[in-house]
Amino acid sequence: MTAIGREDEDGGGFRISLVLVAYLVLAAIVMAVIAWLFLGREDTTSRRTLATPRVTVPLTVRGPSVPVSSAVYSIDGKTMEAKSSDAKAGGATPKDEAQEAAAQPAMTRPEGALDKAPDPELLEETPAGNLPAISTDGRQPWQFYARPFPDKDTRPRISVVLATMGLSRTATEAAIKQLPPQISLSFASYAEKLDEWIDQARLGGHEVLLDLPMEPANFPRSDPGPYTLLTTLSINENLDRLDWVMARASGYVGFTTFQGSRFVTSDELLRPVLDVLKQRGLMFLDSRSTSRSLAAAAAADIGVPRALNNRFIDGENTRAAIDRKLGELELIARATGFAVGIGQSYPVTIERLAVWAEALDAKGFALAPISALVNKQSFR
Repeated sequence: MTAIGREDEDGGGFRISLVLVAYLVLAAIVMAVIAWLFLGREDTTSRRTLATPRVTVPLTVRGPSVPVSSAVYSIDGKTMEAKSSDAKAGGATPKDEAQEAAAQPAMTRPEGALDKAPDPELLEETPAGNLPAISTDGRQPWQFYARPFPDKDTRPRISVVLATMGLSRTATEAAIKQLPPQISLSFASYAEKLDEWIDQARLGGHEVLLDLPMEPANFPRSDPGPYTLLTTLSINENLDRLDWVMARASGYVGFTTFQGSRFVTSDELLRPVLDVLKQRGLMFLDSRSTSRSLAAAAAADIGVPRALNNRFIDGENTRAAIDRKLGELELIARATGFAVGIGQSYPVTIERLAVWAEALDAKGFALAPISALVNKQSFR
């Protein structure tokens, strides 16, 4: 009993020791946490910085989408990368842009240059960014940003559009400077600093479009990028992606289909896209990547300003092959009054186009911007 009694008497001191130990352990934990916060903060911040995308593109609230800091896509299995522009991602306000523009030295625009874009009356502020819009007085972007062309010119018209511009600085600058201004330029929607490229193109007198990436038949082997319109997505998801592409820049007349040999065969998915283009006053160039394309017929039915490609001029990018395709455009224009060709910004394409264009007038043809062929071609 005594032993048990002594144990009871000594129990108070034992409990005090336990409390003291607990306090010491707690203090050690607190000190360790404080040390980790101070010593590990720099490493944690570095990891967060590396994990954070460099560019955040604002998206529409219509539905979820995929933010990118750089667009990676592939054509026929060849991987390509085009960095996104940070022009619209840094939160710049119209006031900031106006102040920056005012700080730039005045520049004399050469003869034949198109006006600097955009016109604020032709923009709508949306959660996705500034989108093209028909002005309150009825002006439409496809007409306002078009290169003037005399409609009374009755000569057979040929329009050539170079697509995927803006991915190569050398090729893009060569096309802007070396080709006649009647040749239209369609820029890749993933290209960096699109607004700057468009201003340079318009300064050179070139009418501008944007490539609209659409699902090809061999997707995903050929992948037009993270904002491609896909047959596996809902209508709203595709319209979210369309908004992203439209918000990439301003001053363009409309869109050229980029790839899309599967998407353009779906009337159900095409029509909502074309409806948006009509509502925003944009034109649509069907590249006709497949003979089964329903795009031109759907655009005509909806009333979208439209044109359609007759020949890819540099599918085989040799001088002889390109010259042959340009000759075919002449035959089509002579027979029907209108012809459209689409090419890429290959050095050989630019070279042959420049030579061909010089002789076109003497042959009795009119080299025209793509807007001058809107609703002129038969697609039946």
